[in-house]
Amino acid sequence: MKEFETFLAHVQARRAWLEQFAANCRARARRERQKAERLRTRRIFLGAFLTVVSIAASLFAIYVAPNIQTKAEQDAARVEELEAENARLLLELRRLDELAEKENRDGAECEPVMGASDLYVDESAAAIYNAPAWMQAGEFRIYHYCACEECTGKSPGDRGYGITKTGVKARTDRTISVDPDVIPLGSEVEINGKIYVAEDTGVSGRCIDIYVNDHAEALRLGTYTAGVSWR
Repeated sequence: MKEFETFLAHVQARRAWLEQFAANCRARARRERQKAERLRTRRIFLGAFLTVVSIAASLFAIYVAPNIQTKAEQDAARVEELEAENARLLLELRRLDELAEKENRDGAECEPVMGASDLYVDESAAAIYNAPAWMQAGEFRIYHYCACEECTGKSPGDRGYGITKTGVKARTDRTISVDPDVIPLGSEVEINGKIYVAEDTGVSGRCIDIYVNDHAEALRLGTYTAGVSWR
């Protein structure tokens, strides 16, 4: 009888141990499920965050970035306009200085022999007399261009399309492109007996680009060498 009681106690102890082991296994399984749930929740939040970031980046690329680029292009165009205006003003000041020096060299006005009412002044002749002397610049290579994208890199609708370096609209039979280090912007330039105005840039050295209406006309006129004078 005593041996049976001992055996029964041993069985009960074994059973208690197994029940405790099973409880531990269930607790561990519960903790693993909770951990898996937390990982799943983190993955969901991370996926949602990445989706929001991707959408924000797409919206920035579509709406914000082009506006920033457009603003930068507008600022660059404005800077070019201001530089052209500054160059034009400096040219006018230089011409005024030259005219003042010329008047100082000529001395005081001569007294008229006749009364002022008896004098006839030809204003056009006076303007020609007061204009700066023509400077012989020698032989230049003459080209032709228009406002198209192939010639200027700008298309209709672009900011600055058809606008010269000096800020004015390019005109046929008037506008030419020069190297400002060779011929100053704003100068009158004579080519084959025809007078143009240096209003644009884009060539280098002893070259001149004459503005025409369209690209076909520019191709037809081609290139050639001609004597150039400017003032």
